[in-house]
Amino acid sequence: MDIVIGSLRKTALFLSERRTKSIALPVTAAFAMILTAFAANAGQSMNGSEIEKTFRSVTLDGIYGDGRFFSETYFDDGTIRYHEADGADSGDWSVREDMFCTFYEGMEGGCFFVYREGANCFIFFAAVESAGGVLVPDDSLTAHVQVSRTR
Repeated sequence: MDIVIGSLRKTALFLSERRTKSIALPVTAAFAMILTAFAANAGQSMNGSEIEKTFRSVTLDGIYGDGRFFSETYFDDGTIRYHEADGADSGDWSVREDMFCTFYEGMEGGCFFVYREGANCFIFFAAVESAGGVLVPDDSLTAHVQVSRTR
């Protein structure tokens, strides 16, 4: 089944056929376990200038820690377009103190620490405040993404 949101077309194998629904949950759980394993061994931490250079004018396809898929396009002017199976949203992106931040018009956003996992794969961890009042990466993986298109 193809999902079309605006000009974005995604193939959603596990959303379309009844016979695959019985395996969708185990497959999603397997992805979540794999992503958790990646979180335990996160790659190279990225600084603000690396984040801005890497994500400016690109589209990322990703999977959240809970197994949901999404796609985001980061435009040169600092705006963002977000798509997932349940809908779409727009907002702004920026880099603040070595964190990648996304804020949307209709849904919650936030700031994330970014780790590079090879040339084209990245892991995002939400920024949370430590007991000492310093922002640190959350213990749980937020998303695993890859650049799917550059503009």
